Amino acid sequence: MSVLTTIYAQQIPILRQELNINPKDGTHNYLYETGNRIYEDQQGYRKAPGLQAVQGQFQYESPEGENVNYI
Repeated sequence: MSVLTTIYAQQIPILRQELNINPKDGTHNYLYETGNRIYEDQQGYRKAPGLQAVQGQFQYESPEGENVNYI
């Protein structure tokens, strides 16, 4: 078994997961956090028919042990 196969075969636990959708006003939010320090959250709302505005962030730990954050 290769090193990559071993890495991809690991089961990473989901520590937290939330999803809320309001179909009446088009708002939503979700987030998840995993055991290997990946985190994402997003919030959004309907701006106009067929147009959704969203914002959020994505974080993970680099192989060098540094936190990487995209907003």
